[in-house]
Amino acid sequence: MAAADEANDHRHSMKSTTTRWVSWTLAATVMAVGLLLYVGASIVFRANYEIYPVSSPDMTNTVQSGDDAIVTVAGDRDVQRGDIVVFDGSSWSFDEPFIKRVVAIAGDTVSCCDQQGRIQVNGTSISEDYVRHDDPWADQAGQLPFAEAVPQGMVFVLGDWRANSADSRFHRDQQGRGSIPTTAITGRVVGIHKPWTAPSAVPPTSAFTDVGLATPTPADHRYSYLLWATPVSAMLCGIASVWLLVLAATTLVRRLRRGRRSPEGGSALPRHGF
Repeated sequence: MAAADEANDHRHSMKSTTTRWVSWTLAATVMAVGLLLYVGASIVFRANYEIYPVSSPDMTNTVQSGDDAIVTVAGDRDVQRGDIVVFDGSSWSFDEPFIKRVVAIAGDTVSCCDQQGRIQVNGTSISEDYVRHDDPWADQAGQLPFAEAVPQGMVFVLGDWRANSADSRFHRDQQGRGSIPTTAITGRVVGIHKPWTAPSAVPPTSAFTDVGLATPTPADHRYSYLLWATPVSAMLCGIASVWLLVLAATTLVRRLRRGRRSPEGGSALPRHGF
């Protein structure tokens, strides 16, 4: 009987050791996956996107003040009509960046307005579905008349809240007649991140594609997956941390119990063979 008991104890001990080893390995693997996911997603995001905090109401209702605009970085200066961009305000003698919508590119003639109050690009009236029409100043700033030819290497930009936006119309006394250099463009806005919500894509517009002045801009949803990687990695690391703490606690308790049963503790009972 003693031999059988010892054999059973040995098998039980081996099984417990294997189970503990598997548990430690799985917990460590989950922690490693969580950390790698966070680091990898952060590196890829920073290499391709920037977050621009929006502090002005110029682009309401498309982008609200308090939102974070997700902006693509290098390689997006070849913008087209209808794109929303973030750019350096130095060409307008400002030290801060701006967010506006491109309505005309190099070689275009842009003017305001036709009999229905629409801007015209190369003589074609544009039905802008994104424009907010109310005028907070009651002075018809949204209908400010202008007619400008866009120089090479520049774009003409307007805010979506036309009556509450200091845009290209108000800087026509400067070089470029209000247009901004494409080299000043940080990138194109591809997503919007509102506080406590999931990131969303910029609402598309067909205002310029409908009249043949632009081609549809390819959607870019990679930022959404990369931003979701942060809470997922945090969840994995949290689960792994709790798991590892539980394993460490059970290991400590097991060792303490073994110490109390050891001969040195004076409480070990002699094993009998009956």
